[in-house]
Amino acid sequence: MQKHGMRHDRFSVISSLGVSSSERFLKSGKEIHCQVIKSCLDLEMDVMVQTSLIDMYSKCGIVAYAERVFSRIFSRNVITWNAMIGGYVLNARFSESFTCFKKMQEDDKLSPDAITMINLLPSCAQLGSLLEGKSIHGYGIRKGFIPHLVFETALVDMYGRCGELKMAECIFESMTEKNLVSWNAMIAAYTQNGWNKKALKLFQDLWSNKFHEPLTPDAITFASILPAYAEIATLGEGRQIHSLITKLGLVSNTFISNSIVYMYAKCGDLHIARKLFDGILCKDVISWNVITMAYAIHGLAKRSIQLFNEMREKGINPNGSTFVSLLSSCSICGCYVLLSNMYAEAGRWEDVERIKGLMEKEGLEKTVSCSIVENSGKAHRFINQDSSQNKLHMIYNVLDILLSKIGEDVYVHTVTKFRPPNLLRKRAKSPANHSVRLAISFGAIKVQLFFVTRDLSDVDCNCWVVKPESALLLSYVIASEFASCVIASEFASCFVSVKHILMA
Repeated sequence: MQKHGMRHDRFSVISSLGVSSSERFLKSGKEIHCQVIKSCLDLEMDVMVQTSLIDMYSKCGIVAYAERVFSRIFSRNVITWNAMIGGYVLNARFSESFTCFKKMQEDDKLSPDAITMINLLPSCAQLGSLLEGKSIHGYGIRKGFIPHLVFETALVDMYGRCGELKMAECIFESMTEKNLVSWNAMIAAYTQNGWNKKALKLFQDLWSNKFHEPLTPDAITFASILPAYAEIATLGEGRQIHSLITKLGLVSNTFISNSIVYMYAKCGDLHIARKLFDGILCKDVISWNVITMAYAIHGLAKRSIQLFNEMREKGINPNGSTFVSLLSSCSICGCYVLLSNMYAEAGRWEDVERIKGLMEKEGLEKTVSCSIVENSGKAHRFINQDSSQNKLHMIYNVLDILLSKIGEDVYVHTVTKFRPPNLLRKRAKSPANHSVRLAISFGAIKVQLFFVTRDLSDVDCNCWVVKPESALLLSYVIASEFASCVIASEFASCFVSVKHILMA
């Protein structure tokens, strides 16, 4: 336009700044600002142009420039104040957004509109200010802002982050119009509060709801649902969601890749988790935190610390979550001294003190290990010396038979339904009651033939280590000795996988 000798006006400037804002082109935004200052059209004093400049600098992360432009506006309106409030929220300066809101009411005597309330709700969510969030909700009802798609979606997000799931559900279900963002907000609310089954159910409804056209999930949807899959899904279900993400072309998204790595780690497949981590092209600090935690939940603390050193060598600066991951590793394997000594030898005494402070703040405790049997899409968890399962006597009976077959019948002389109390006491302290062996015995009851699909073995669980050969030998015994056993064929034949994880 300029090459053809045409001068810009307020509309072309506002449009150009909008592009710079959406694409985060700070350099071009500054150039446009310079053109505005040099022009003789008084565009610098135009409120809409100034508001666009505030928006552009805020979205580009230069809040100081946005504040400077804002301070030079003599006649501010609600839109201008909204831009500044939104700028603070966008740059995680949540307390300042409330301060700006109060000044808007006190200095210019302006009443907030729906956009003002929408901008403030993320601050309530991040600060955990439930009272202020409820006040905004009430104000919106009194002013007739509801129904409003964006306002109601922001309320769902706020209540979800503040732990008020019932209110979030109520608003979501009463919405007359929902878009993908609304569904994402509700799914995230369930996941963040540990309501993983409801999150998975809502994710399924997203695809095939009778009351609306099925929506196609985006990267935010998968980022919200993958933590739920990590917590309660089986390995097979995890593979299915991974396949879907790949089919939709979202696997190149670093944030999604990080979530997939964590999901596989929690589902028991550390090998695949590491393979996927190695395949991430643009690893960020979250990527390294996730793989560090992956080794931590499998009890491999020393490997976690090695990864931390690799991360530092590659120039990635750790954050608070990095140290939490390391401390979790240490809590699992008792390596606090190892980590502290590593810093002490490097003369980094401030880091030594920070480790101690984080340990106290996080309240880290010894992590409990468990083994999981996957049967017909349902996961059955076992811990060491488990006594919570159905068919408990049958499980231990099968275990006794298996141990006698592989020559580990240390305390087993006969297999009877009723056992002497002293035999039960010996059994409770025996390494035979490791969670992996209980899980294998449970699998023997459930199916005629099953396979051990994970290396469950080298995990230190207080005082025992289950050797790989023992687990495999048990599976061979089942295959050869129990194919026709009444106990083994009690249920229909199906595929079972056994995995061993540490419950984080």
